[in-house]
Amino acid sequence: MIKLAPSPALSRKIIRNVLFNLIGRLWTMLVSLLLTPYIISKLGVQRFGLWSLTIVITSYFSLLDLGFGTSFVKYIAEYHTREDYKAINGVFNTGLAFHLALAIAIIASVLSLSDGILRLFKIPAELLPEAKFVLVIATVIFSLTNVLGVFQAVINGLQRMDVTNLIALGMSMPRILGTVLFLELGYGLKGLIVNEALVFTLTALSLIFWAFKLLPQLKLGWGFYRRKDLYQLLNYGIKVQISRLADLASAQTGKLLVGYFLGVSPVAFYELGSKVVLTSKRLPRVLLSALLPAASEIDAKEDLASQHRLYTRGSKYLVLAAAPALSFIVAGAPLIMLTWMGRGYERSVLVIQLLAVGHLVHLLTGVGTTIAKGMGRPECETRYSILLLAMNTLLGIILIIKLGFWGVLIATSISLVLSSLYFMVDFHRLLGLPLGRFLKETYLQPAIACLVAGVPLLAFNTLALQAFQLQGRLVNLIALGVEALLFGGVYGGIILRVRYLDAYDRGIFLHLSRILLRA
Repeated sequence: MIKLAPSPALSRKIIRNVLFNLIGRLWTMLVSLLLTPYIISKLGVQRFGLWSLTIVITSYFSLLDLGFGTSFVKYIAEYHTREDYKAINGVFNTGLAFHLALAIAIIASVLSLSDGILRLFKIPAELLPEAKFVLVIATVIFSLTNVLGVFQAVINGLQRMDVTNLIALGMSMPRILGTVLFLELGYGLKGLIVNEALVFTLTALSLIFWAFKLLPQLKLGWGFYRRKDLYQLLNYGIKVQISRLADLASAQTGKLLVGYFLGVSPVAFYELGSKVVLTSKRLPRVLLSALLPAASEIDAKEDLASQHRLYTRGSKYLVLAAAPALSFIVAGAPLIMLTWMGRGYERSVLVIQLLAVGHLVHLLTGVGTTIAKGMGRPECETRYSILLLAMNTLLGIILIIKLGFWGVLIATSISLVLSSLYFMVDFHRLLGLPLGRFLKETYLQPAIACLVAGVPLLAFNTLALQAFQLQGRLVNLIALGVEALLFGGVYGGIILRVRYLDAYDRGIFLHLSRILLRA
């Protein structure tokens, strides 16, 4: 029997972390999907587009942390495996000092440059005061979130993602209640951002408490700061940070181009469609965050064979979840938007369908990039991230000028597919694994199953849905549920029929089922 990891203990950690990541992501997705129509109804399309642009702008500030967040998880997991608590305190305090200094610099810069930043976008004059207030407060929250991330990295590096997910679940209730309260009282965008500040404060207190509780050896003090730790984190983190441009390029650059060339209102339609795609993409990615500390632990033990098995099994489970998730939203896009937002959002349907294919291919590189980072080889992802960023930006500008709104979507999908294929060739060359055989054995059968299950639904939703004149969200939701069951039944039946899962796979899923039933 092939083992996923070098020890049962590590396998249990991975399974626990994946399970809690899954629960956390599902709940976050549900909250986001339910709140979005309500927020739009209270804010209007223009203000919702402004809210989306603010999130995009502040997310770009994450590039300034030089990839320290991933560095912390990698080295804390590695040093904890070796029980080197002095090294953990060195990394922890060095990272904390760096992020505090960075937060001060970012906040000061935005305070002085906020007017110039907002002038880059076609924001109506009457919205500029609100936009400035939201941008400044969002920047403060984001900057301090980076500081807080050092404490979260300690918990994740210890492979206790159950704790961080339970904290996130607990904080979702104040966020929901605060959102409704502030919007009902008429505070609009300012109320939303104040609510985010309150939730951030509660989250910070929880994460700090649990970091020290789970690792009593953790100490705060300037004496633990070490210049060599800073250089080590920088050397690793800069490579990781360049890679993070891939996510920003694929998820955010399109919205910025639409906002710059076409104005604020089209951003809302782009945001709604991309939100569906990225939400569907986010769920299968729960596996990836659990793999980084596991791969770091394996690397500390210098067990290359286990890394190969982790990559093969991880890729298999990822495509098993990702392919049907992204394929179903392509097939069901018209009914999804009708159920979620009602009529009038047909433009967002094509956003979903054009982006989903590229994001699926991009997602499938996730196991390889995560394991490469766990092995201390983040430059494998760096090279393809640079390619993605360059292609998406240049091609996006060219095609939005020639084709307008749809040009950005086409550019994003083409860039995601080509850059992802480049990474697969590069990474398999590094591991010495034949790429052709890997693609055939890992991806071919789920791809065929998705086509068989999805094409009839796509044809029905595209050609026949309007004829049924479905009325009301409840009726639409029931119809969407029936389609999901049909798709899942056909897909699952084909997967079982072709024996894609072996005895070890079935054992893993049985173990997960038992955990869920006990929970």
